[in-house]
Amino acid sequence: MQPGAGARFLHRMLGRVDADSARRIQPRDTKRLVRALEVYAVTGRSLTEHFAATESPIPEMTVVPIALKLSAEQTSARVTRRVDHQFEAGLLDEIRGLIAGGVPEAARPFGGLVYRQALEHLHGVRDEAATRALIAQENRRYARRQLIWFRKEPNLTWFEGPGESTATIAAVEHLLTRRLSEISSENLRVQSS
Repeated sequence: MQPGAGARFLHRMLGRVDADSARRIQPRDTKRLVRALEVYAVTGRSLTEHFAATESPIPEMTVVPIALKLSAEQTSARVTRRVDHQFEAGLLDEIRGLIAGGVPEAARPFGGLVYRQALEHLHGVRDEAATRALIAQENRRYARRQLIWFRKEPNLTWFEGPGESTATIAAVEHLLTRRLSEISSENLRVQSS
């Protein structure tokens, strides 16, 4: 079997039972394909049907979704600081302790970002500096994928800059004040009609 052939087969299967999910999920995204097929196999309903039937736990509230976008340089600097902090806070000792406590190296968390590369470092695959650089690189790639995914969200209002920036806070407050005024006006119109 060719690499990816299994995922393509799963994608075709999903297309037969849930065409909308098949359009949303990339043909190579095995994890999400399997999950969508599991939902159908267990419940007899497609993932799309489940999403459509989902009700808000807070229907009386108006949600104003926002997103913050940092420059690539800001993201890179933050990722590097975070990785350095993880190592300084004892990441390697944490992993050693988990293994000594009986957690097998094949455990799912050890396959994720940071842990996988740190575990490789403990096995001598690369030195600590190269491991930190690799973890930062992988986290930057993950951040880019998240950004691409969030760009597809239709109702997000985007703001440039970090959340702690006074300019960003002011811009978000302005949006929320405007939205609150619009909602109040709509409610008054409904009540008076």
